[in-house]
Amino acid sequence: MDVILVYVFLASMTPLFLWMDHRKLALIQLPLIVGMWAYFVVEFGQLQLGAFGYWALLIIFSANILLAHYAMYLVLYKDVRIRKRISQAPNMLSRVLEMDTQKAKANKESR
Repeated sequence: MDVILVYVFLASMTPLFLWMDHRKLALIQLPLIVGMWAYFVVEFGQLQLGAFGYWALLIIFSANILLAHYAMYLVLYKDVRIRKRISQAPNMLSRVLEMDTQKAKANKESR
């Protein structure tokens, strides 16, 4: 259940990542997210549902997981700007830490 819950949360956030560059894909994914949450509630709430409804929600759940993986591929691997930001993250972190140490030194000297 924990793995599926993590997938549900990550797949629910993917339209946020897609919104700037791939709005159509983000809008297509919104109804699938509703179906995915419905499947999650039915499956783990042990609710009774007809065979057609259960399989329809299962297919929507699976389609949304596949679409979320494709969206992460688009965002993390295909988009060069985001890859640059990710690769520069350690440099930015070291700069922030360096600025913090400089502020701390300045505070000590002013006392």
